[in-house]
Amino acid sequence: MSWTTASEENNDYFQIERSQNGAKFEVLGKVKGAGTTVEPQTYNFVDVTPKAGVNYYRLKQVDFDGAFEYSNIVAAAVKLAGNLVAYPSPTSDVLVLESAASIEQIEIRDMAGRIVNRQTIGKEQTRVELNVAALTSGSYLVYVRSGATSQVVRFVKE
Repeated sequence: MSWTTASEENNDYFQIERSQNGAKFEVLGKVKGAGTTVEPQTYNFVDVTPKAGVNYYRLKQVDFDGAFEYSNIVAAAVKLAGNLVAYPSPTSDVLVLESAASIEQIEIRDMAGRIVNRQTIGKEQTRVELNVAALTSGSYLVYVRSGATSQVVRFVKE
């Protein structure tokens, strides 16, 4: 998810929250705010453990003095497909992706949601080897598109 502020005043951080029923929320993480600025700021956060079905999200914007406000609630439908496998994890150089469906496009994102690698696969393949040696150590998400279906899998780069 990403969001943009037009300006900020005493913004300490954003707390990202998720709910299955739209009423009881759990904290997923925090993103540091920009303090006070009149410049637009764009923020990103990736839910690495979405639940199947409808997920409800909201932001809790917290000031340095502890005052806070909630954003509007946004719903996102998630369909989890269980036929994508990534191995080995952790890996230092090559990541293998295998899917029951053909792999058409691959995006690797860091945990802040930034795209660090994007590839379009030219022919129908169900197995792809990715060179990830240039990535820094850490956790990443691989988004794989097959027709109208997208799948996500996490891996660790040593």
